Amino acid sequence: MGQADRGVNRPGRTRTLRHDGGGMAWELAYATPSPRVAPYVRELCGFWEMTAVPMLRREFPESQFVMVIEFGPPLAVYGPYNHMEPARHSTGFIAGMHDCFAVTESVGSMRGLQVNFTPLGARLFLGLPLHELFRRVVSIDDILSAEGPRLASQLHDLNDWEARFALVERVIETRIAAAKPLSRGVVWAWQQLETTQGRVEIGALATKLEWSRKHLIAQFHDQIGVPPKLAGRILRFEQAIERLKADTVTSLAELALDCGYYDQSHLARDLKDFTGLSPRELAKRRLPDGAGFGF
Repeated sequence: MGQADRGVNRPGRTRTLRHDGGGMAWELAYATPSPRVAPYVRELCGFWEMTAVPMLRREFPESQFVMVIEFGPPLAVYGPYNHMEPARHSTGFIAGMHDCFAVTESVGSMRGLQVNFTPLGARLFLGLPLHELFRRVVSIDDILSAEGPRLASQLHDLNDWEARFALVERVIETRIAAAKPLSRGVVWAWQQLETTQGRVEIGALATKLEWSRKHLIAQFHDQIGVPPKLAGRILRFEQAIERLKADTVTSLAELALDCGYYDQSHLARDLKDFTGLSPRELAKRRLPDGAGFGF
């Protein structure tokens, strides 16, 4: 296949990308969530990877909760929050929202399925206050108990991504159907932040809801995982990092303006805070074919 990605269009909702070259081969199968779980899940992604040497990637703050179900060798996850010590979870893990970068390491091969939950979807699925997962990566077994290993085993035995996605969605749908409803005020406030990519004043949200700022912050801690100001910063950052990952940026000043930053210096500060790197250092670590950023 050479160095380039090859997109494979399959019947249904799955889009598959493949790469083989430079000592690395991988497959990513992306699925648009079905209507049953679409309000709670942004994307599902199946993956396998083979590399000649261990692969290190920087993982940045995101406005979502990531669940990785592993049915291959487990990833090691490092972060400043655990003093850069490796953590491995044989079944997989769930990552809460962060305000700092983490590092993942695959030891030559990996295989699994990732679910990207919206914060509101994560609150329903996990059934616990989301601030408990801030700056944390926890084993799936701690959340799903015996259902975690059973799900990983079932996914391993299936040989089709569509079937795997359908199985995971059934588990998500069942747990969310049994969950306690969310606060309508938080749902509305989060939608305002998400729609504007963090460009709405927190005071304006509180005023519209007729809540105090303190109450709004407390509700966000519980049902989003971080206070609204940090949530807005992460939403702006996400937009910028996607542009940088795609290598479509011609001017940092223009990128800052497009993403709602005051100026280029404001953008550079957030990039440094969230990635540990300057914009120039970040560009040097971009992996080929939109595969993220190396360590």
